[in-house]
Amino acid sequence: MAPSKVAIIILNWNGSDYTLDCLLSLKKLTFLNYKIFLTDNGSSPNDLLKIKDFVGREFNEHQLKLIDNKKNYGFAEGNNIAIRQALAEPGVQYVLLLNNDTIVSPELIERGLAAITGAKQMVAFRIMSMDDPKQVDSCGLELTRGGLSYNRRDFNSLTFCPAGAAALYSRSLLENIKINNDYLDSRYFVYAEDLDLGFRARLKGFDCGCVNEPLIYHKGSATTSIMSRTATFYTYRNILWTLYKNFPNWLWVKYFIHIVVGQLAVIMINIWRKQGKLIIKSYWTAITGMKKMKNDRNKIQKEKSITAKEISNIISPYIFNRYYLKNLFR
Repeated sequence: MAPSKVAIIILNWNGSDYTLDCLLSLKKLTFLNYKIFLTDNGSSPNDLLKIKDFVGREFNEHQLKLIDNKKNYGFAEGNNIAIRQALAEPGVQYVLLLNNDTIVSPELIERGLAAITGAKQMVAFRIMSMDDPKQVDSCGLELTRGGLSYNRRDFNSLTFCPAGAAALYSRSLLENIKINNDYLDSRYFVYAEDLDLGFRARLKGFDCGCVNEPLIYHKGSATTSIMSRTATFYTYRNILWTLYKNFPNWLWVKYFIHIVVGQLAVIMINIWRKQGKLIIKSYWTAITGMKKMKNDRNKIQKEKSITAKEISNIISPYIFNRYYLKNLFR
């Protein structure tokens, strides 16, 4: 029996130099039953031309499909467009989301598929920094009692779900958590959409596997700088939306004080960073936008199958990630 087919989803937005390096690394994969769905998200004509010329030389139509979006749909919907097309192809049973500014090791897919077993239908990878290959960039995401999400860098901390920079999902998981034909919530545009997808999966009883070998190297924030104004606005708006949709009532009660402290601290930190107006705008936009998500919350809470104890067991028992605190005032 032939191995299950894996669709590799890569999103490009004016990042052709990174994307071409990523594609070159994928050509060395030892797992051969894959197809790349490369989505250009409204890049400049010159950037798109570089992509098209490279793809025409290096890949055939069975190996790679180039999706040419005419505008920037953001990370969430840009990936959704590719996921929908990938799952429409015969034989595709797994989807690997991969940032364009990554380089992967040849055995990546085999290691990822080996981590999918039983309820573990999503996989987080150990991602290393491309600039400092000994530095861990992410080992998936952790979610704290403060309702805050961080890249997991400590192997002793809890893995809540994969980080979107490199995440493997089964078809069954993706079809199970889909809402309004969205896998990643298209309203998020960018940031925290991976946390939201992972939370919906957790509430449906799916677990997260981990690949702890360093098989991926990530440039990190190559498209938007680390906690730029764009990152600050979308990150905290989208985290609040994620909490609203996914936190069951009993979690709100249990962690209410932690959440209030965590969110107030975020506001104060950003005021200190001279981004006070921006963070208030982010929170106000989140709160006023929640009414449009009421139906989603109702559906998610009605269909959840996990118990209070089970979800509490995978939430980190503190408000802030210790690496965040360590680097806060640098």
